Amino acid sequence: MEKYNLIGFANWFSVVPGFVTPIFIKDKSYYTMNVDPETNETSYIRVPYTYNDSVVLLDDLAVDYLNIKGSYTEEDEIIGAFQMSEGELVIGQLDLLVKILKEYEAENRILQKEIDDYINEIEFYMSVRNRKKGR
Repeated sequence: MEKYNLIGFANWFSVVPGFVTPIFIKDKSYYTMNVDPETNETSYIRVPYTYNDSVVLLDDLAVDYLNIKGSYTEEDEIIGAFQMSEGELVIGQLDLLVKILKEYEAENRILQKEIDDYINEIEFYMSVRNRKKGR
């Protein structure tokens, strides 16, 4: 099973605070984690080299890790990330990220709506996943 090491994140739209994409590295290439909503299978998609400058290394800021592992495979649960400020990131298991986001109050009502929608989507995803796994 191939291993992908969590190395950083990408803020594709340069919006802070906001959702960002966890970035993994394998064989000197960057990857994002993807979950097929139909099969619930995890895969990794290579990030084109033209986007390498968008990757921020986790060592470059204060990070709140929520049950994070150093490396991931296709069998691991998906993780999420939210950049609270220019220097602060929360990254980790979706259920733990949702708990933090439920307490977060965005000053911008559009961002708050995005957070609320994300929470609803993740809670739905987790309920479907748990049903498929017989939990």
